[in-house]
Amino acid sequence: MHLRPRNKKADTFYMGAFSWGWMLRSGVGLCIGASRCPLWAEGGSMSIHDDEGRDPFCNDGYYVTADEARAMSHAAMGLANRETTLWGWWEAMPADTRPTERGAELVRRDFIEKAERFSQWAYQSHGFWIR
Repeated sequence: MHLRPRNKKADTFYMGAFSWGWMLRSGVGLCIGASRCPLWAEGGSMSIHDDEGRDPFCNDGYYVTADEARAMSHAAMGLANRETTLWGWWEAMPADTRPTERGAELVRRDFIEKAERFSQWAYQSHGFWIR
């Protein structure tokens, strides 16, 4: 996904489709009406399309307002902090006591780093288009 800012001083931000989807489904998307859908199979998502049918999960030109971008910025930083904390707990656990059941996996560290960078970028973007 290419996120093109309204603020001309900010560069375009590239977010991979997998990390973008993870971030939206993990709570950041709630700021724009996009989230995980508990009614569908694992990984399913739902979103509120704009008046022209554009979807924030797709690169079809969905516009995020400045207020929504700031809210997403705060949510992304909270998500990154939570995931970083989980990694710390995981690493502090003895290997033989770590949970092994499905769903106990940690998110990739590069996704956390992207969420942190997105948080800083989104705050300065003044709104953006998802392309």
